[in-house]
Amino acid sequence: GLEWRRQHRGKGHLLLAATPGLAGRMPPAQEKATAFAAWDDDEPWGPWTGNGTFWLPAVKPSQEGVYLATVHLPYLQGQVSLELTVHKAPRVSLTPAPVVWAAPGEAPPELLCLASHFFPAEGLEVKWELRGGPGGSSRKVEGKTWLSTIRHHSDGSVSQSGHLQLPPVTAKQHGVHYVCRVYHSSLPASGRSADVTLEVAGFSGPSIEDGIGLFLSAFLLLGLLKVLGWLAAYWTIPEVSKEKATAASLTIPRNSKKSQ
Repeated sequence: GLEWRRQHRGKGHLLLAATPGLAGRMPPAQEKATAFAAWDDDEPWGPWTGNGTFWLPAVKPSQEGVYLATVHLPYLQGQVSLELTVHKAPRVSLTPAPVVWAAPGEAPPELLCLASHFFPAEGLEVKWELRGGPGGSSRKVEGKTWLSTIRHHSDGSVSQSGHLQLPPVTAKQHGVHYVCRVYHSSLPASGRSADVTLEVAGFSGPSIEDGIGLFLSAFLLLGLLKVLGWLAAYWTIPEVSKEKATAASLTIPRNSKKSQ
């Protein structure tokens, strides 16, 4: 017989068991596992074909662990093991985005940098940077930072968020970028980042997008006013004139028959 098991954190799971001649009485394979091993059921003690390769069609973080392959013979058994380590990179997002609004002397809203659905849970690091402003260089952000507790998901991955509470801003900070950079063993050494722009009230002019939006709004409003004007003109026509117009439109000219 052939067995595949997984051991992880002190727990063992039987994933697949196959024995010649007992195909209908073996437990079903778990997690859609497949083993490439075959034999002739008419001759269950005959030679086997295949190499017992174990295949998981889709690996999830919950499938990390040590895999044990055991071959049972009447008076002998052999076993080989391998360790599967899963790394899943986080998705990084920063809120609120894309623009943070604040007035001079006012603290902007709290920034939240979410690293979602990554694995393993250990080793996540979130760093904050400030780009632009006086000098235009990148520097460390002033403010209070902390990490949330870890949230677990059904596929074995986890999510965690970094928080930044900023001090009151000044007019000189208009247009600066706050950057959160996430470091994890599943990411390159440079990590993965997301950024947001700070807009200080009273120091930002209308953008091109704002101008286009105003133009479209004015165009639609003008069209709506024209439609309302037509409707008002129609409903103010006296009923008598409407009846005359209808009768005139239905009258056939006398010389129409001659033309035919």
